[in-house]
Amino acid sequence: MTSTSAVSAGTPGTLGNGSPGRPDGGRRQPGVVVRALVALTKPRIIELLLVTTVPAMLLAQRGLPSIRLVLVTLVGGTLAAGSANTINCYIDRDIDAVMKRTSRRPLVVNGHGTIKPWEALAWGILLGAGATLLLGLMANWLSAALADTAILFYIFVYTLLLKRRSPANIVIGGAAGCFPVLVGWAAVTGTVSLPAVVLFAVIFLWTPPHFWALAMKFRKDYAAANVPMLPVVASPAAVARKILWYSYAMVAVTLALVPYAGWIYGVFAAALGSDITAAALDDDFHVEVGALVERRDMLTGSENLEARPRVDVARGDYALALGLQRRGNLVALMKAQAHFLEVEHDVGDVFLDAWNGRELVQYALDPDGRDREARQRGEEDAA
Repeated sequence: MTSTSAVSAGTPGTLGNGSPGRPDGGRRQPGVVVRALVALTKPRIIELLLVTTVPAMLLAQRGLPSIRLVLVTLVGGTLAAGSANTINCYIDRDIDAVMKRTSRRPLVVNGHGTIKPWEALAWGILLGAGATLLLGLMANWLSAALADTAILFYIFVYTLLLKRRSPANIVIGGAAGCFPVLVGWAAVTGTVSLPAVVLFAVIFLWTPPHFWALAMKFRKDYAAANVPMLPVVASPAAVARKILWYSYAMVAVTLALVPYAGWIYGVFAAALGSDITAAALDDDFHVEVGALVERRDMLTGSENLEARPRVDVARGDYALALGLQRRGNLVALMKAQAHFLEVEHDVGDVFLDAWNGRELVQYALDPDGRDREARQRGEEDAA
């Protein structure tokens, strides 16, 4: 097995030549090779790309295009995306070996890949050539040129130029994933018009918040491989704010399609957009409170309440309350206070005292006043 310390995470393509991935040193099974070649194309990502192609073709046609054209475009798009993904795996095989999430990819498999690097590169080039010829000869050459542009953009701009150098990697490089709508539109009309550009913009604005949410989950993986994804170089609160603003912008752009797609689309776009922004707001709350709780724990010096002096507990929770207050986030305060009252009763009182709007918050949490009456009775009994 090749140790991760022997793998450079800073230079593309430093993972040796790779072995055929056969424990007995014998001949590779054809089925194993075929499955590995398919895995290199990242089929699950291709599914998302194809999902955007068909609606673009329907909107361009103002109806249903010919089944033949749809199939040609989808197959051509599959080959083009598979080409870009395969060559991406070829270039990134060194950092894929470092990241737990990608350590089972065919070029890696813990240092003994089932596919040799040169085979992967040849496979990726072959897929790209097939996509170009299929789209060019059976759809039109504009759709073929757009597919080729997507491949080149993903390889050279995202993978080689930005991914390992800039937190803006997915913002700019993510444009490669927007090209399927242009390919679909061009396959139908032979041109690229304004509605196609709006569709492109929708996906462009959707990609960063979608990917950043995933990158937050795999932040340690990216950090180990020295890949500066935004969640690696920015605080969770900063990432959450960017996700929120990109979500707002995406929803706004989806509504720009209403004149072309009709009022039924507009109703669904507005409803789904409201749901998306609500989810983004909720995520923003959780990340914001989580960051403030981390700040509180840093001030108090321990996550164990019983192990901390009472004055440190008060100081930490006061800072947490002030942090929420400065953000004017009454809803966040109420939710956090509900947690403290439920889990840490004594600390909850200190937390309340740090907030100027104590009575309003307490009323929201206990409109009937039962908790306050019980607390007052307990204080009188203690006196």
